[in-house]
Amino acid sequence: SSQGHGEWEENPDDAESIDPIAVVTDSAGAATIAYPHFCDADEKVCTLAVSLGVDHPEYAYEGAVHVDVPVAGGSHVVELKRGAPVEVNVLLDGEPAVGADLYAMASGDRLWGDGTPPRQDGSKLTLPPITAGDQELRVVRMVDGKVTHFSPLIDMRLKAGATYTTTVALQPDAKIRGRLGEAAQRPIVDGRVKANTLPESRQGPDVSWATWAEVSADGVFTISGWPADEPSQLIALCRGYKATNGEAPPEETRVREKDPYERPHVFRPEQYDEEIVLPMEPLVRCEVSVVGLNREPVRGVEVVA
Repeated sequence: SSQGHGEWEENPDDAESIDPIAVVTDSAGAATIAYPHFCDADEKVCTLAVSLGVDHPEYAYEGAVHVDVPVAGGSHVVELKRGAPVEVNVLLDGEPAVGADLYAMASGDRLWGDGTPPRQDGSKLTLPPITAGDQELRVVRMVDGKVTHFSPLIDMRLKAGATYTTTVALQPDAKIRGRLGEAAQRPIVDGRVKANTLPESRQGPDVSWATWAEVSADGVFTISGWPADEPSQLIALCRGYKATNGEAPPEETRVREKDPYERPHVFRPEQYDEEIVLPMEPLVRCEVSVVGLNREPVRGVEVVA
């Protein structure tokens, strides 16, 4: 970006642009990365640093290698660390989950990119080495692209070079049934509800889950594919209305006396057996008139809220 750290994105509309691409090291472990001389070509602002992710199936993933450029001395050395491979034996209805379509979610950023994926052999998932220390893991089963089962959240204490082995039992997903509060007049138009899990704290590893659901014209929604043991943070938006501001839950320990944040509403697993109600409030309309120093209207101004 023009004044700081920003995303380096592909630019298919510019034939002369340099796009970020994955490069494989040679037999000497070396790779050459081309990067744009200017991070902002219009302002002629030079690129001062490039961030790399380094992936190897036998080592822990390095997802935040920051390199000052141009590199002094000709090359930058990245020293990979031994991580901990993870083996998970998965049970479904008390039996090995052979034939099930299984996926793994782990803390850290190893499994979020296009690098080394987990490997499934029957009912066993083998994950490439994960950075040593306290980490979290959850296994998910999908059928025809939809989530049907979750494992409980697994707390792992990993040691570099030592394989971590565990057995998990899958549980059916929960369905959160609810409706928008009566302040949102019916029929509801373009209604959406978004759900995020609630981390135990801001410290430590976190395996999150998020999904969304449409809202019917009469204000009813069902969130399916939800981990049954997880609280949910819900927000909603439809034409003319939004969810009201919720209260900070006990898990959020850094709350100022005058809380500046617009917060979601938090619901707990014991509430999922009954219909929940998401309070709503009307949106307001903001009209902006742009004039010049002579107080005359100015055409073509882009206004962003």
